Amino acid sequence: MTLEEAWRRRLSHHHALWTSPLLMPGAVFEKPLEAIAIKLTVSVSGAGDEELDADLVRGRRSVLVGPAGSGKTTALRLLFRELLADERTLPLLLDLRSLPARVPFEIDGWIEDLLVLSVPEAREHTNAFRSVALGDGPRPVLLLDGWDELGDSAVRVRELLLGLCQSWPRLDVVVASRPVARGLPRVDEGFQHLLVQPLGTEPVAELIRRLVDLTFVPEAQDEARTRFMSMLAADPAAMQLARRPLLLQILLLMGDRSGPVRRDAVYRDCVTTLLFARTLENDPKAALARLGALAWGLQLHGNGAWHRVLAEAFGDESPVERARFVAWIVGTTGLIEPVDGGFRFPHPVLRESLAARHVQETTQPARRPARVRALAADTRHWEVLRLWLAALEAREPGMTYELVEQTEEIPLLVSLVADGLGDEDMARSIGERLRDALREGWPPRIAASATALASSGHPGRVQVIAELLVAEAEELDWPAWLRLREFVHDADLGVELPPPVRPEARMVLDAIGGRVELQGELAVGRMLSAASPLWPGTPWQAALLWIWPSRRPMVSRWLQRLAGMGLTVAELRSAPPPPEVDARDRAFWLERVRDEWTGRLDDHGTYVTAEHWAHVLALTDPRAPAPLDRQAVLEILAETTTPHQAGGVVALMRAAAREALGRGSQLDRLLAMDMPHSMWPALARAVAGRATPPDRELLVSVASEGTDGPLGLGLRYIVRGDVWTVDGVVRLEDLGVELPLLD
Repeated sequence: MTLEEAWRRRLSHHHALWTSPLLMPGAVFEKPLEAIAIKLTVSVSGAGDEELDADLVRGRRSVLVGPAGSGKTTALRLLFRELLADERTLPLLLDLRSLPARVPFEIDGWIEDLLVLSVPEAREHTNAFRSVALGDGPRPVLLLDGWDELGDSAVRVRELLLGLCQSWPRLDVVVASRPVARGLPRVDEGFQHLLVQPLGTEPVAELIRRLVDLTFVPEAQDEARTRFMSMLAADPAAMQLARRPLLLQILLLMGDRSGPVRRDAVYRDCVTTLLFARTLENDPKAALARLGALAWGLQLHGNGAWHRVLAEAFGDESPVERARFVAWIVGTTGLIEPVDGGFRFPHPVLRESLAARHVQETTQPARRPARVRALAADTRHWEVLRLWLAALEAREPGMTYELVEQTEEIPLLVSLVADGLGDEDMARSIGERLRDALREGWPPRIAASATALASSGHPGRVQVIAELLVAEAEELDWPAWLRLREFVHDADLGVELPPPVRPEARMVLDAIGGRVELQGELAVGRMLSAASPLWPGTPWQAALLWIWPSRRPMVSRWLQRLAGMGLTVAELRSAPPPPEVDARDRAFWLERVRDEWTGRLDDHGTYVTAEHWAHVLALTDPRAPAPLDRQAVLEILAETTTPHQAGGVVALMRAAAREALGRGSQLDRLLAMDMPHSMWPALARAVAGRATPPDRELLVSVASEGTDGPLGLGLRYIVRGDVWTVDGVVRLEDLGVELPLLD
């Protein structure tokens, strides 16, 4: 039996059945996972909404970001099942909550150990996972759940993971996390970010149908479905909560409610129900207090510090009394489950709800400001802080903003507005701070704001923020406008942004949106080519011209970027020269784009659009120096296979790039082939460093006079380097740039 056969056979039953940490903790239902779970919809930056499936993550590295209870763990299990059934991939799903006690560690060694536990046949292969990653068979896919539970270990794990990705280029990765986690791999590190969207009305109804069929006897199912759907229809706040799969399960567990449908109250009632539904042996108040102390200790120190937490929480009790209480919690309620070396809560929201209760009961009014500052300073505790402040606001309206006004964490503040805390003045003040932050850049953890607003049950507060964001959108430059559009979409604000009125902003947005003639997109799009060595990919005639041996293409790209930021012709004449590309930056970005470009020159233009790279720049810094230059073009082209649509031209230029890099080639044989234009053989010899005087004369003539079609546009805007400005199209010479057409 081969390793692949053993892998698929041994893991075929993993995550096959649906489980829930809430409906019946610790139980496994005799229903296939696919029969109960609903596939999530995710927002892909710059590319709209997509269904989360294997096609979206195969061949990529991804970060799945969603708030508490949004279905990330179940989604990873669905992906695991789908990828395991695909002959092109071999997945391994790992729970990062088991990591903190093991750091520092070798991440590849940890993966190998866990693979052997699941697939004993892997012992027969030295470094089995590594051999798959470096082989030429199915691609390995590493699914990592619970990144937000890593705590202080996150930065170290991130370093190890990125190193692993560089060592194993064929490794696909999916990391699942809440948006506030530390150390998440970034977009500019080659990870696409997938933002979980709340369930729509139809998926909510379908999930209700499946859960009711699972948990009710057949004769009661119709009535239960009707009653629950009526409750949601009558209460918009409850319907918003139900758009998160975990909260929907809790609402279904609780049945008819008479209390407030607030997230903190729903969590609290859920814990109480799970704790006392099947036993009345202990005093409820005392049991909740002890469990709250335990939850707060695990919140502070992590699951790996179980014995320390137990000693601190129950320091005045004997070991026998502690063991009796833990045995009752584990054996009767399922609120805590055993893990290697201790115990943990089966879902973080249970721990966080109890921790928030503990904070509320142990914090005197005079100590509240200090407690808020401490919790706000650590993103691990933001959910605890939100739940505590929600309970506090319910008892003492108007307290929230006074406690949090001084914090600089805008995502946290927006989340509090989404929770319905404070009044409209608080919402307006925080909305203004959010608007100003989006004008300046893409704030860290801003996805937390978007996910909170998208699932908010307080439409009035959300509307206040939406109106503030839209009010002055037309005055923004194009990067800020794109950032705002991205946020408005992810937050599901349901508003349309007015188009910008600034001429340079309209120029760029029109070009990248394809609403002007091709030359406009080609000209303005050069400023976006920093992340794409062979932009635009198609038409290939233009893409290949980035290899032209001259500094003009890179200088014109720099000036086009400055023009896109609003500089006039007069200002461009005194603009500084483009900064030199750092070799380390070039190598880093080359690694990022290598898999996307190698072998895909003919069809990749459908993905690498000007608008896609506009989003990349808008979320980083559109004025930053381009890390990819002509050297990068040579590197990528030297590895690119020949698309049949391009005939022999790409093969010819690939051979020229390989000879220029000293890697050998078949250039002489390819030079004997017929080409669609006499320029190509001359350019190939020039790239390889053996141009003849007639070659140079021909290339300079073609670049000066141009030709028709895509090749002519490429010669004008890439080789000659004309710049598209608000004052019209100008030549480099008109901007005071004197560079030869051929080095």
